[in-house]
Amino acid sequence: MAAITSDGHAFTVDGRRIWLVSGTVRATSTPAAQWPALLAAAKQAGLNTVEVPLVWAHHEPAQGTFDFATDRDVAVFVAMADDADLRVVLRLGPFIGEGHDFGGLPAWMIPVCEGRVRSTHPEFLARVSALFTAYGQQLRKLQATGAFSSTGPIVGVQIEHEFFCEDDALGADYLGALFRFTREAGFNVPILTRNNHFASAEGAIDTWSGATDLHALTRQLRAVDDTNPRIVQGLLSGANDAWGHPPRSHREPNDVVRSIAEALSAGGQINLATFAPGLRTGFDGGRLEGAPDLFAASTPDASAAIQPSGERSDMYRAVRRITTFASSFERVFANLDPDQLPAMIAPSELAPTILDEHTGRAAPRRPSAGARLGAVHATGAQGQVVFVFAEHAAKGRLRTAILLPDGSDVPVEIGDLPVGWVLIDAHLGGRRRLDVCSLNAFALVGDVLVLFGPPGAESLISINGSSFEPTVPKGKTPLIETHEGVTVAIVNEEHIDTVLPLTDRVLFHVERVEFDGTVIGTSDAFALLRSGERADVEAESPKRAPSPPAIEAWSRAPLDGWADGTSDRYALIEGPSSLERLGAPQGYAWFRVRFKASATKRSKLTLDESADRASLFLDGEPIGVVGLGPGATVEVPARSIKKGERTLVALVDNLGRDAHGSDAAAPKGLFGHVYVPAPVKGTPALEEGDPIEPLEKFAPVFGLHTGDMTDARRLTWTVTHRRKSPLVLRVRDLPCSAVIVVNGEPIRLIEPHSARTVLLDSEALTRGKNVIQVAVVGDATEFEKPVREACMLYEGAESVTDGGQWAFGRWEMPDDRSFEEVAKSTLTGSKAAEFTGRPCWWRCAFTPRRTMRALYADLSGLSKGQLFLNGTNICRYFVQTAEREAVPPMVKYLLPGSLLKPGEANTLMLFDEHGFAPTKAKLTYAAP
Repeated sequence: MAAITSDGHAFTVDGRRIWLVSGTVRATSTPAAQWPALLAAAKQAGLNTVEVPLVWAHHEPAQGTFDFATDRDVAVFVAMADDADLRVVLRLGPFIGEGHDFGGLPAWMIPVCEGRVRSTHPEFLARVSALFTAYGQQLRKLQATGAFSSTGPIVGVQIEHEFFCEDDALGADYLGALFRFTREAGFNVPILTRNNHFASAEGAIDTWSGATDLHALTRQLRAVDDTNPRIVQGLLSGANDAWGHPPRSHREPNDVVRSIAEALSAGGQINLATFAPGLRTGFDGGRLEGAPDLFAASTPDASAAIQPSGERSDMYRAVRRITTFASSFERVFANLDPDQLPAMIAPSELAPTILDEHTGRAAPRRPSAGARLGAVHATGAQGQVVFVFAEHAAKGRLRTAILLPDGSDVPVEIGDLPVGWVLIDAHLGGRRRLDVCSLNAFALVGDVLVLFGPPGAESLISINGSSFEPTVPKGKTPLIETHEGVTVAIVNEEHIDTVLPLTDRVLFHVERVEFDGTVIGTSDAFALLRSGERADVEAESPKRAPSPPAIEAWSRAPLDGWADGTSDRYALIEGPSSLERLGAPQGYAWFRVRFKASATKRSKLTLDESADRASLFLDGEPIGVVGLGPGATVEVPARSIKKGERTLVALVDNLGRDAHGSDAAAPKGLFGHVYVPAPVKGTPALEEGDPIEPLEKFAPVFGLHTGDMTDARRLTWTVTHRRKSPLVLRVRDLPCSAVIVVNGEPIRLIEPHSARTVLLDSEALTRGKNVIQVAVVGDATEFEKPVREACMLYEGAESVTDGGQWAFGRWEMPDDRSFEEVAKSTLTGSKAAEFTGRPCWWRCAFTPRRTMRALYADLSGLSKGQLFLNGTNICRYFVQTAEREAVPPMVKYLLPGSLLKPGEANTLMLFDEHGFAPTKAKLTYAAP
């Protein structure tokens, strides 16, 4: 049985030191038919490892029912990774975050464990244990240790994800239980955590998650723990896009290259956390950090290296320049001296921008006066690397020289990249040693050494004591020269992206190699074999996409019976309820309440206990959208409610639970009554109270440390309330964590930038004087104004729905008989507007040709809803509000190629919340 061990720097697999150059690939968010191409692209990006998150909600959609078939068969994916010569790190969870609804946990878990997830709740731990056992049965035989009669590529597993809670007792108990479950499930490879040292499990290796200042942070990992490798397991390259927000401030590809270099230069192994995120299918997206209405869009990260369609982005082309180098010279990095950390100018001082790791917002950073270049020298038993970091504050190339230990200097030119690297004293195979190379080393394949640099740059290369000084070619033709038995191929940085190193050869003038071996490139493509011998290559030019398929006639299925409450599919329920308890934990649901209005009057309405968004209909007429996101209001504007029997219908949309934080299990749906609000007299004042330590009362609380306290000054309402009606504290977008205190008792924690309402009924209040307070973590004086703006206290003066008859209806796809064909003439001009107002379904057919191009549905002109292809729920879409205001970030939605049937009729189906007609909808192929 092979052994995997680690020391203070690297892992050793069966006696061989390895170095992880990895990227996160979300296998179960990508159709299985795309897995071979996806893994081929990962390998061609220079990775030697992929990290694979396991999404609990994907694998146990119903309690006790596990799904490891087709697109969920992660064992097949891991075996494919092995065939592609890629190692694997599994992220077992149970919580995996990264924009998934509920962080990847299944929503059926909420009532099972009373919402106490990521904790030591017995029912939660019991289900996690069963989950890990199921994972072990599928995957333990694929470990590199060969402990179960076979070997595979798995070299590590990660438990939990960004457990940023510094509650030592809870962390030790909870993470300790996960560690034990992992071992009991048969995983005997190293166990990682990614908690930034907030919490740890004995025996686990804690890794880092971040985007900037990675050189300093990687050094600090060594200072904190010198017994384990330094790993930046979450090197963030972008931010999840959100509905209603412009494409978020993604990092520039060159900034990510800089971050990779910073981590490598400090002896850190890396994992690109958003390498291939896949598509958020169905209702898979959750709420992100940074604002109350940041709900993950269907395309997780527009700057990801590999897009859901399989297209390779500018990020892909940029990072492969340095990841290919790190993988090719794995031996050098795996044998660096972990204690060789000299003083230097911090590379972060040369970075032109800084990035908030959670919000994705970038801000300029002023470098120190005169700082232009900085160098980091990393040394070890198998070679040395000098990383030269550039400020790049001005256009043009930067030139400098590196002084070697023997007193000689090496010229270095920095061009388009923000960093260059000089390789020293590196073994090239046989008796050949690279003494020094002033160009960026890219790849080593047999006797072929590929280098690149700025066009026209002068260089110094020495092998076995024999040096030569080539000039980097300015055109696309590489300079190839044999020196000391090594075939040196030099390419300029403008054309290095057309060089592809493989196991047995290096290809030039190519774009990629398909997983079936087809080379895509230009007519002058050629190869250098491992021996250095030149060989011809048959390359195919990228094929043009055919004309996009035409959409055939549209048909429509109206939902008037649902909107006016007359549908016989409604089932009576006792009263308001959460979607979790009604067995509809994701997506949409219908609520109907029939009530009797005692008199005709004009009133505002509030849905204080609902989430996240509700389209309301009074007696069949739309009266507004309440909740979060574009086009929604906090409450229903004042309107006349006539005396007599009335029917209120709410189409409730669960936009996704928190993908982070402490309150991810908050209920969804319409779980409270509809009220007429009334103001509470008086304004709040700052009053003194005893400081509260949130971790003692509400653990786990993420983002807080042991000892973090609330300010003694609290925003305070003193209210005399003798009625039985509730008081409601509405909190939107607090800038800090806060504790809600009622009559001296802490009752609720509010996380930063969330949207929460705290309804205080007769059980929480006294009949008379009540003191309601918001105690912030931090400086109350600093936060006073934003807290006042974020908090509103009012009375639920009258319950409109109390005593009414409640009913619930499942949101579902209509049958074929519900659809009626719509004449094309009615989908244009003013006639199309007749369809708007009430939700409906639209359906059409189209016949695509067979092509490698990605096909998209352009849904311009529609509103918000769901997109289905051949019966599969592809994703959520959001293009316009009911008032026809555009909603970013996207109007085109991928139709996965694996679900298309070329040459046959395919069915496209749309559910549109506001019934907008698909007058402008069309199909389009990806641009070449």
